[in-house]
Amino acid sequence: MAYGGYELAANKMQAQQAEIEAKLLMHIEEIRSESNARIDDLHAELDELTAIMTDVSEKIESIREELQMTSESITGNDDTRLALQAQIHALDKQLEELRAAIRKLEDAARVY
Repeated sequence: MAYGGYELAANKMQAQQAEIEAKLLMHIEEIRSESNARIDDLHAELDELTAIMTDVSEKIESIREELQMTSESITGNDDTRLALQAQIHALDKQLEELRAAIRKLEDAARVY
């Protein structure tokens, strides 16, 4: 009887151990499957972010080029602005000379 009880208990324990191992394997497989799916999602997200980063880098480079061209243009505009200021200054001098000449003519007209 003791031996029968021992065999029964041993068989019961083996069955329970096999059931536990099967459940563990099933859970491990579920976790592995979920992990693989999550890794695939992360790879897709990483690819998307890499594409966005590449796009942003290209836009930044484009903006840098535009700024460089704009900077050159601004430098050119400064030269143009300085040239225009010189012309304005020359015209102001000419205007003052004309005003002085008109005053002289007005004075001369009063004399007569």
